[in-house]
Amino acid sequence: GNNGIAWEKICAGQATRSIAEDAGILVPKLDDISPLSSGFHIVSFPLSDKWSDLPPLKEVESVKDENGVELDGVQYKITCIATPEPDAAELLSMDDGLIELSGTSVLNVDVSRTQAGSKSEYLPDAYKPLYLKKSEY
Repeated sequence: GNNGIAWEKICAGQATRSIAEDAGILVPKLDDISPLSSGFHIVSFPLSDKWSDLPPLKEVESVKDENGVELDGVQYKITCIATPEPDAAELLSMDDGLIELSGTSVLNVDVSRTQAGSKSEYLPDAYKPLYLKKSEY
């Protein structure tokens, strides 16, 4: 079972697999003059030809995960599965130990409401000119 959690498949299939394979081939072939050859970069690979909007954030105090543990401020979860198995959705109901044995990678992301950048106590100094008036930093 899925512990009563409603899953919505956003993107899956052979196209996703082909894109991941292409990225795996591209990265090792980068030469030294490429701007991606050193440092840290975020590269985006479109996985679908249609846009999928995430559900709108709600005003909630907290929600509980599949084990009943309260997750303060978590609005919803996004799970990304990379697997050679034919039915990735079936893996969502399996024990973590079995998933590890299958050669599957799982990325779980908790989406929660945050403060606006200008209101955050964690706003790095380098970003303050973007969000604050000069007299505020």
